[in-house]
Amino acid sequence: MDGITRLESIPLTAGEVVRADIDAIFDRTATLASRPRTVRELPGGLTNRNYQVTTTQGSYVARIAGTGSDLLTISPHLITELATTEGDLPRKLDPEKAKTMEIEKITVDKATFDKMHAADRMAHDKLKEGIEGFSKALENLELLLAKRLTELEARDPKLVSAD
Repeated sequence: MDGITRLESIPLTAGEVVRADIDAIFDRTATLASRPRTVRELPGGLTNRNYQVTTTQGSYVARIAGTGSDLLTISPHLITELATTEGDLPRKLDPEKAKTMEIEKITVDKATFDKMHAADRMAHDKLKEGIEGFSKALENLELLLAKRLTELEARDPKLVSAD
C-alpha cells in the first residue's frame, strides 16, 4: 500500500452502524474531518472493518474496531510489521488443494475428544482459562445489573415492579 498512512483505530460505541454512519465516524478524526474523500472497504478483518480513505492530502488506512474487539489483542509489533510489508501474500489454506491431499480422517466421539484434550496441556489450560474468564465476566455482569436495578428502583419503583 504505497503512500498510504495508517490512522489510529477509531472506536465505535455499542450499536453503532458502520456503513450508515461512515462519514460521521471519519469526521471524528482530525486528519479526515470535513474533507472531501473517497472510501473503499478493504478485505479482511474478523471483528474490525478496514477502509482506504483518500483525500486531497493523501491516502490513509482506517481501522474501525467492531463490537467486542477490545477483547482481542494483536501485538503492536505485528501490526507495524504488517503495515510495512509489501508483496504477494500466498494462500496457505485452500479447500480445493485440501480435497486432493491424503489427509488422515479421524472420528472424534466424546471419549476420543476427552483423551486428545487430556494429552494437550495447552488445550486444557486455555479451556480452563476461558471458562474461568467467562464465569468472572458473568459475575461482573450480574453485579452491574443488580447495581443498575437498585438505581432504577431508587428513582422510580414502578419502573421495575413486576405487577
